[in-house]
Parts: sequence; C-alpha cells; structure tokens
Amino acid sequence: MSRSKLNKLMSRASTLALAAVAGVLGTGGAVGTAHAGDQTVTGPGNQPHVRNTSNAEFIIIEGGALVGVDPVGGVTSFLNDPGIVINNTIGGPDITGVGVVVDSSILQGKFVNQGTISGSTDGVFLFDSTLQAGFSNAGLISASTGISGDDGVEILSTNFAGGFVNSGTISGSTDGTSNIGLSILNGATSSRTFAGGITNSGVISGDVGAFFGGKTSQLVFTGGLTNSGQILGQDGEGIYVGNLVDFAGGLHNQATGKILSSSDTGVVIEANNFAGGITNAGTISGVADGTGSTAAGLLVTSQVDVFNGGIT
Repeated sequence: MSRSKLNKLMSRASTLALAAVAGVLGTGGAVGTAHAGDQTVTGPGNQPHVRNTSNAEFIIIEGGALVGVDPVGGVTSFLNDPGIVINNTIGGPDITGVGVVVDSSILQGKFVNQGTISGSTDGVFLFDSTLQAGFSNAGLISASTGISGDDGVEILSTNFAGGFVNSGTISGSTDGTSNIGLSILNGATSSRTFAGGITNSGVISGDVGAFFGGKTSQLVFTGGLTNSGQILGQDGEGIYVGNLVDFAGGLHNQATGKILSSSDTGVVIEANNFAGGITNAGTISGVADGTGSTAAGLLVTSQVDVFNGGIT
C-alpha cells in the first residue's frame, strides 16, 4: 500500500472516531423517512439483545451499552434477519451514513447478519467496543458511495473475541480512494486484541480486500486467516498486514481460495511479528498497475522483525 493511501486511511479512521465520540454517527443529525427497524440502543448498563426483523435506515448501539444474549437462541446479541435490509443513505461523507454502529459498548453474544447492511459511509462500524462472541456474515454488507475510506466492515480500536466468519459478501466501495472490504485497525493509544481469527468462504472486496494495522499502538491478532473464498483488491492489495501488528496463526489459502489484486501485490506482510507461516493451495496473485511499479503474488517486506512458520 502506498504511503499516501495509508495516511489517508489513518486520517479517515481518526475522523470517524471523533464523530463517534461526538455522537453524530449513523444519522448525521439529518431527518429522513422513519423505518420500522430504526433503533438506537443507549447505555450505560444492561440492554436486551437486538434482533432486527423490519427494514431500517440505521441501528446504533452506543454509550456503554452492555448488550445481552438472545434468551431463546442463546447465541446472538445482534441479529439482522434474512431478507431484511438496513440501508443508510441520508448521511454525507466521512462521519455519517453508517448502516450499523456499535460505539463504546459491549456485545456479550455474536454479531450476526443474514440480510443486507449497507451505508453511504460504512456498512458496519465497530468503534472502541468489545465483542465477546464474534461476528458472522452470511448476507451482504457493503459501502456504497466511494468516499475515501468507505469500508464494508470497519473494526476500529476494538477488542474482539470469538472469531470472524464470512460466508456471504463484504464489499467496500471501489473507486481508488483506499476503501476496504474488511478493515481491522487499532487507532487507540494502547494495544487492542483480535482473537479467534478470520474464516472466509465468501467474498471480501474493496480497493484493498482486507487490512490489518496499528496507528500508534499494537494490534494483537490471533487465530490466523483461512480463506476458501475470494479476497479481492481492486486498486490495492488483496490482503495488507501493516506494521504495529503482531499476527499469529498464519495465513492459509485453501484449494478453492483466491487472494487477488487487480493492480498491486496480492498479499503484503509488514507486521512486526508474523507467526504460523503462509500456506497456499489456491491462487495468490497480483498485477502491476502500469506506472512502472512491479507487483508480486506475495511480498514479505524488510519491516518484518520476526517471521515464523515458513511459506509453502
């Protein structure tokens, strides 16, 4: 990833973080047509699980809410049902127009999407929160407008356990302005952990497919990444693991897996520490962008301090 694109991403993440603190995410203060599913769940303290069964413009969980688990299913803290659409288009660029926001709160159960979540900024934005039981997408999560940094799923400065499973489609806008399918970034001044790894059998795409990074403090990622689907970068890497990352569990691309870039390197590793190795039984490839730069399928840069596990 070019330094200009990386700086743009970091700047945009800071803008969203400030917006979350100011309480202007989601609707941006605009007044739109009310939808039956629109919800704002505000803490502090215990709140019931959120199950969305009606089309909505937005759902916001904020203010230190401690969201419990569905007492019937016993699994989810957030569930968007099959066939249900959350689509936030009323906001403007950068700080508004997010489909689902979890801000400074705790989900004790799993975040599950089986329908459609989209936003003019991000599809899903998790900020300064804790997810204790993971994230699962079997539907569609997307960002729609092409403003710089519009991500399908953005996980910012959040402690995460339980793993991330995608069997559907997660898509960031693709207009060459550093939009990402799945972004996991620590923008906080202290370390954050992401445990349980990522399993993808669907599609994750954007200008960059999947991004991992730390801004000023470490992102500690465990559980590895296993791909049997597609992770696609349209204007950047398929997967970019930046510095200030301790990445454990390795990268494993299975026989049906494709990690591709249309104009850059397929996979770039710049993590401080990378453990678990890289195995590829599928396809990892990159394409030069035509400006004289070269692109490889896989690049482990000199910024990596420790790399364990080998490449096969």
